[in-house]
Amino acid sequence: MMAPSPRRILTLTVLLWGHMGMVVQASYVAKWKEVADIPQQLSDMTATTVSDKVYVIGGCNDHQVACDWWDGCSYCPSVSDNVHVYTPSSDSWETLDDAMPRERYRHAAAVVDSSLYVIGGRDLDDNVISQVDVLDTDTNTWSTLKTANWTAPRSDEGTFVYDDKIFVGGGYDENYTSYATVDILDPSSGTWTYAKSSTTTASMSDSRGDFGFVEIKSKFYTFGGWSSDDWCSPRTSAEVYDPSTDEWTSLADLQKGRGDKAMGTLNGRLFAIGGEHNNNCNSGSTPVTDVEVYDPGQPSKGWVVESYIPEEKFRFAAATVSGKIFVFGGQKNMTHNCSGFDYCYPVSNHTWAFSESKSTKEKQPALNVLALSLGLVFGLLGLGLIIWAIFTGKLGKMPWGFSSQKATPDGSFKVPQGEEAAQNTELVQETELSKV
Repeated sequence: MMAPSPRRILTLTVLLWGHMGMVVQASYVAKWKEVADIPQQLSDMTATTVSDKVYVIGGCNDHQVACDWWDGCSYCPSVSDNVHVYTPSSDSWETLDDAMPRERYRHAAAVVDSSLYVIGGRDLDDNVISQVDVLDTDTNTWSTLKTANWTAPRSDEGTFVYDDKIFVGGGYDENYTSYATVDILDPSSGTWTYAKSSTTTASMSDSRGDFGFVEIKSKFYTFGGWSSDDWCSPRTSAEVYDPSTDEWTSLADLQKGRGDKAMGTLNGRLFAIGGEHNNNCNSGSTPVTDVEVYDPGQPSKGWVVESYIPEEKFRFAAATVSGKIFVFGGQKNMTHNCSGFDYCYPVSNHTWAFSESKSTKEKQPALNVLALSLGLVFGLLGLGLIIWAIFTGKLGKMPWGFSSQKATPDGSFKVPQGEEAAQNTELVQETELSKV
């Protein structure tokens, strides 16, 4: 058998390493699909995953209408105490017979074991709610933690669970002052640990409300939201909390500031879906229409716009389950077609499922391993050949051409770049409007 020529060794080395690079670069196909409607129109509710179901709780269940407190403001004329349970596997809804102990919206929720805790939020008269209500999802019955009233209640806050404790961060007090502090509820004892106490938890870098938290590998991420520091510009900042060190670390900013957005995780990445802005106070609330994605494993890429929501709205709720992010309800664009009001924001009962899959050019792990192995072998052979040529004085006589290509006068080479190489970061969006 003839030994491979130096030209063949170098050609295979470059092509194999090039192919390997194309295989490992991520490319996703995003898909939106409209699924079964919520039994009632809702905004400003919570959507919480428990096992393979999503519990949609409370919320504003009527169009938000114009108020006369300041230009562009609106309020909710009706607040829900209902619990709607969505099962993705059957694309079906169930409304529980046992309603919440009280109506509330703009609240937060968290799950410990099979108990779902509803915290904070506001009632119809805009009072901030201090009672903590608990839904036992095994029996679908409610109770109230008698010893665990939140003495510093807020609305539009975010929650996450770590070590069976509920961390409650940010939000607005009764005067809509935004907070950066974090309080902790221990469900097992029904007690709170408050910020500024002897066992305080670190505060976020920025105060924010109308936001939430999402988890990846026991770290808790937050981004966007509104702040009482500037009601004309929603936050772009993002940060992550590591409970093992009690530290917040700033991340790359969102490309667009957004409050009242949906949040989720897929494939180890963070999603900021839609949201609200007001054109620097030059308009009423207006939907943000894109979806930004952040990969904690590739922080240098920052936030990337990878999709667009099929229905312009904000103040919705989202939950990740079964490899999809489900987006529920929300407010639509402002309209003047309102009965008895100058303007209003229609509230939706639509549900959308967002999913993504890696493109076919990445679904070849065996080829990836093979390319890496062969690339290493031929790379070492090529390197050895170059060293031999240098020490024997034959470097200038080596046949450096690739395939039918010849060296340019300055000694450089043009390696063919296929269409795949140019498109390896392209994302394709599909939208399916028909319901399941």
